[in-house]
Amino acid sequence: MPLSIIQSDILAGRGLWTKPARWTLASLAVAYEWAVARRNGQFASGAREVIRLPVPVVSVGNITTGGTGKTPLVIDLAKRLQHRSRTPGIVTRGYKSRPGAPGDEAALISEQLPGVICAQNPDRVAGARTAMDGGADVILMDDGFQHRRLGRDLDVVVLDATNPFGFDRLLPLGRLREPISAMTRADLVVVSRADLVTDADRARLLDRIREVAPRVPSVTCRHRVVGLSHLDGTACDASYETAVLFSAIGNPDAFALTVEGMAMSVAARRDWPDHHPFTPSDIASLALTAGSVKHDVVLTTGKDAMRLAGLDVRELAPLRVVNVEIAFDPDDEAMVESCLDRVLTG
Repeated sequence: MPLSIIQSDILAGRGLWTKPARWTLASLAVAYEWAVARRNGQFASGAREVIRLPVPVVSVGNITTGGTGKTPLVIDLAKRLQHRSRTPGIVTRGYKSRPGAPGDEAALISEQLPGVICAQNPDRVAGARTAMDGGADVILMDDGFQHRRLGRDLDVVVLDATNPFGFDRLLPLGRLREPISAMTRADLVVVSRADLVTDADRARLLDRIREVAPRVPSVTCRHRVVGLSHLDGTACDASYETAVLFSAIGNPDAFALTVEGMAMSVAARRDWPDHHPFTPSDIASLALTAGSVKHDVVLTTGKDAMRLAGLDVRELAPLRVVNVEIAFDPDDEAMVESCLDRVLTG
């Protein structure tokens, strides 16, 4: 069962088991909040050192766990920097990557931005210096909002419109890494997947962002589907009607909504934990699921496709990858461009 469903059951009090679970997780959340406040206070007071680099640093992060659409935004920003004749270096943590292998974020970035400098290192300062040694003249830090040791010139926070505040509870009761007041540290808030919620819900979310962080500008974007591809990245026909979905991302529900927005029905889906490394037994199990329902295609995400290398997926044929890119409305795009210009000329 996906973690989001378990957390929702606990918060709603569904089932006799949820009351003691909620009490335990709430107690842990209080301790977690204290630790987060203490750490942030140390950075604010100067007790913890912030390393400044001789090149601009742009951080893209979030205040919740799970997928908010950071990596597509990092790719979008890298392209904008390249259009300005800059050489971006992208720094990722490489979460749950195999030793000596790129994580799924780094692999996806390298596929979509051939030749881009991508440094994978849990130590973001060391990773940034590696990127600079490779010729980077601006650093893009993926998932960097809580990694405050590396100073940044532009702090971008991404909120997923479909679950922006992680049930409004801190870990482990909810999915918040920090209290929502942490948004006041940001220079820009980007609401991703804004097209997957109603106009009223989107307006309420923007109002809440303005209430919490009135001095921080906010923009919205959507994940625009640009087509389907084979695992090797070559484009393919997109005329399918019924799909089986599988993913190991932070927000699989948003993936399902994206597919439904392509005028496809979802016959079945399998969700694994975020960054799960797929195994042959996973593929065999998925093939059984697909074989039990009528469908004409099996779909996965770009990130998940990176973790299928070396696996025999012939039982899943036809298997296709849903490719997306970030799309802004003109006024919001102008705001993003203005933020980048300010960083590069400041």
